[in-house]
Amino acid sequence: MTKLDPRPPRAEQRPSFKTWLDYAHQDRGQVSPHLLERGDDLGPVEGFRIPAANYLSREVHEREVEHLWTKVWQWACRSNDIPKVGDYVEYEIVGRSVIVVRDTPTSIKAFRNACRHRGRSLVSGCGHTKSFYCPFHGWTYGLDGSLRRQPAAWEFPQFDRTGLKPVHVEEFNGNVFINLDDNAAPLATHLGETLIRHL
Repeated sequence: MTKLDPRPPRAEQRPSFKTWLDYAHQDRGQVSPHLLERGDDLGPVEGFRIPAANYLSREVHEREVEHLWTKVWQWACRSNDIPKVGDYVEYEIVGRSVIVVRDTPTSIKAFRNACRHRGRSLVSGCGHTKSFYCPFHGWTYGLDGSLRRQPAAWEFPQFDRTGLKPVHVEEFNGNVFINLDDNAAPLATHLGETLIRHL
């Protein structure tokens, strides 16, 4: 039996590790040029330390809600999570709830998960439905978000009948993304051409 040396190896004894670029340059086939692209040098990692207090700060959280989570494209689900017409997924972020639903075989829509009457949630989790029904007063919405049924409509002349409030939704590479910002730029602008090429 060989006795192990408990001392750590000296620096000159450590094996040299290959990087991704080393392997790519040694590949026998032709490596796609975009795989060899390098980003800007961001400098030493030490310059990117984030104070632990930022993770606990209410003020930082509120700034992220206002300037980040309600403004950027976010991955909500995979397209195959909602394969059939009527399949839906609820996506929640910072107290907001969004319904992501397949409304036709080739289309996905997203809406605020709130009845236009009293703001009651229409769904929870994931499932399958033919329409979205509010248990508060029975308002019913189609998969396209349109208001389909409003019992005793004469009693609610002041309420908006345009249907569920839409949320920006785009599908890319089998993934469904949503954006809560009404003025959001297209997903492709957010991802950028380099990332799109890589994906």
